[in-house]
Amino acid sequence: MINLLSAQFSKLFKNKLFYAAVIIFTAIGFASSVLFIKYIPDLAHMAEEAIAEGDTEHLWNTYETSIMFDITSRMDFHILVFAPAVFISMFIGREFDNNTIRNKVIIGSSRPLIYLSNLIVCFVSQIIMQLAYCLALFLPSFIIYLKYRSVINMKFFEISFKDFLITQIIGIGIMLVCSSLYLLITMTAGSKTHAVISSIIVIFAMFLVSNKINTMLYVPDEEDYNYYIPTYTETTDTPDESQIPYYDPYFGYGSYTDYVESYRGKNLKAGKRFLYETIDDTLPTSQVLYMMNSDTTPPRTGKFIVCDLLLSAALSAVGIVIFNRKELR
Repeated sequence: MINLLSAQFSKLFKNKLFYAAVIIFTAIGFASSVLFIKYIPDLAHMAEEAIAEGDTEHLWNTYETSIMFDITSRMDFHILVFAPAVFISMFIGREFDNNTIRNKVIIGSSRPLIYLSNLIVCFVSQIIMQLAYCLALFLPSFIIYLKYRSVINMKFFEISFKDFLITQIIGIGIMLVCSSLYLLITMTAGSKTHAVISSIIVIFAMFLVSNKINTMLYVPDEEDYNYYIPTYTETTDTPDESQIPYYDPYFGYGSYTDYVESYRGKNLKAGKRFLYETIDDTLPTSQVLYMMNSDTTPPRTGKFIVCDLLLSAALSAVGIVIFNRKELR
């Protein structure tokens, strides 16, 4: 196993496509940091003017802001499920095309160990891509934070460092499932071209399913749509402001995430609700969509992680069985 891992990691760190992926994730991380912090120097200039004018109360109330590193650090999760579809398919599929895997079996390497070593290397490659993104996101954001935190009432995390860690753990679970899925497809397809095409089709199909489930599972109460629409009389176009309720963006809940959870599946019958919620908890694409729209730690964090581990184990078991029976040419 150690020799197999050593050989695979050696190939990984010589692979040009891997370095291209790392560079792309780094560039996305840097661009995301610029997008989220580009307004802070202007905000600091306005704060300095308020300080010069002695308007400290206005400064404190108006210029509080956040780098939101914990939120932006998960904004690449949708890319994390797409990029490995191409990378893993090409990286492992190439070994079928040049008979590397066949040669490993001929010299006596265990097929399950070959499969597991490939899984470990593919999984680690995704973690490295995510680390590259987070590091490229962190450095400019932290520099800006250090530079302007004495001028602006500024937070680095929108929620907390703990929430950042929890969301990254969920991300690791998503990466593990994706590694297991794409490796299963590649080891079954037996060629680089077939693996790439199949993986892309599968991930697009999964996103279509997840989007469809979202539209049926997350249906707010009808009155929520009209919550802020003022009423009009027949004789005037002036809204009756007395009919406009107090502004409450979360409809009485502590966060947008809690509000979304409150109406999840409640309009569905028991059997259909169980099916849709199971799919929603299990599919990595559904988890990604949920994470991208959450403003706090998902209340189903534990369920997400358990589903990821179970699905990854199931995919890997199926992959090993298929690979054990596969005829290598």
